[in-house]
Amino acid sequence: MEEYLKTKIMEEYLKTKIMEKYLSAVSEMYSQFKKKEAHPMEKYIGRFARIHSGEILEVVGYSPLPDGSYHLIVDRSRTGGWEILKPCDVVFKKCEYYWYISISDLIYYRCV
Repeated sequence: MEEYLKTKIMEEYLKTKIMEKYLSAVSEMYSQFKKKEAHPMEKYIGRFARIHSGEILEVVGYSPLPDGSYHLIVDRSRTGGWEILKPCDVVFKKCEYYWYISISDLIYYRCV
């Protein structure tokens, strides 16, 4: 009986050691992957912009321009806009209609 207990204890000890080595190897493997940095335009997603008609719309994406600058893409589902986006457009929320705006159309709130 005593020999049986020793064997069981040794088996559990070995399982624990093997599991610790496995977890250590997995952790090391994942630490080698570089974390992807967010695109600079992603900071505007979820913010609001006012367009010419006075409508306030939510920013849902961005679109690169040939000169290296960007347009923002807003949700215009309530009043209509573009249904189809360009292949290079990046959108974080699916909408019925979209509209392209300038970064200058963003609404900035001042803290008092």
